[in-house]
Amino acid sequence: MKPALAVLLLAAAARADSLHVPADFASIQAAVDAAQAGDEVVVAAGTYEETVALVDREDITLRGQGKVVLHGGNSETAVVTLSLCTGVRVERLRFEQPAFAAVEVVTSTGTTLSRCCVDGSGGDGLSLVDCTLSVVERCEVEDPAGVGVEVVGCTDTLVFRCRVERPGEVAIDIAGGDVSHVERCTLLDSPSFALLLESPHGTVLDNLIKTAVNGGIDVSGAFADVRDNRLIAAGDVPVRVESFGASSTVEDNRIVKPVDTGLLVQAVNVVVRRNRVIKSEASGIGLFADDPLVTDNVVLHAVNTGFLTGTVTAGTLSGNRALHCGDSGFLIGGSGLLVHGNEAKGSGLDGFFVVEGPHVFTYNLAKGSGLFDLQDSSGAANVYVGNTFPTIEP
Repeated sequence: MKPALAVLLLAAAARADSLHVPADFASIQAAVDAAQAGDEVVVAAGTYEETVALVDREDITLRGQGKVVLHGGNSETAVVTLSLCTGVRVERLRFEQPAFAAVEVVTSTGTTLSRCCVDGSGGDGLSLVDCTLSVVERCEVEDPAGVGVEVVGCTDTLVFRCRVERPGEVAIDIAGGDVSHVERCTLLDSPSFALLLESPHGTVLDNLIKTAVNGGIDVSGAFADVRDNRLIAAGDVPVRVESFGASSTVEDNRIVKPVDTGLLVQAVNVVVRRNRVIKSEASGIGLFADDPLVTDNVVLHAVNTGFLTGTVTAGTLSGNRALHCGDSGFLIGGSGLLVHGNEAKGSGLDGFFVVEGPHVFTYNLAKGSGLFDLQDSSGAANVYVGNTFPTIEP
């Protein structure tokens, strides 16, 4: 090792200290105030009735050792507040019944919240506002009065392997900002939506959502990527892409027992691929915006319709399967669709029920329908090539 490099490394090591509470400092705040860049504040097991604020601090770690419980007294501020900080880590702290939020991070860069637990906060659980390059990982939030994890106006945010149960409002709310990633989280028993994605370029990957009242994943930011999620009894519409969610992709999700429509698309240029919707109380997949690409999805045992296209102009439905739906396998409205290679089996009424047009239907199959395999009541000049429809009306 070169002598100059060795000196630099030794100097850096010398500057990095561990400040212990209560062994070295009587309070967490006193230790934080004394900490320098690169230092670690280590809090011993116990219960602490205080609030902690880090303002304009850099490269400090605040870490619990053992079971560290913070109450924050009756303060109307968060128990731990970070403002204008860079590279600060908060790890292994437990917050029990704080009067307000547990942790609030404002206008900070490179913050990490890791393995923190929140039990019954009077406000939100964990909150980030106007931050950049933030990570919230392996945190648990139970029974917050507000939002479980709130991310507002932030850029480049990762929420990873977190668990939120019984929030008073939304489990995870990503509002404004740009580029967010929610992965492998478990969201249970939400009285509203489980996850709101209101910023563009968001990714929602491999999450488990159970029992939400209004819905599971609600997307209103463009260019979203919603993949490999499992949604069970996740409200009226478990996955919804609203009008501002243009050019998003929804693929490889499994949606079980939705109260209404399993997957609803209200934005243009959305890709819906390889999703499975099981036992929907209404429709499986509903399309109500122009130019969707809907391929290789499966809807099983929908009470009403498997695939419903409403006010749609142009787009493609290809390789989809509607199995044992109570009414129609495919109810086709709108105009200008290419409907190719789809299959409807065991529909209670019609396999394909066409109410508007014109559309192009190629190489589709329907069989075992209660009324007709194809019923075209549109009066439009639809084109049919190579389809297999044993029973047709008119």
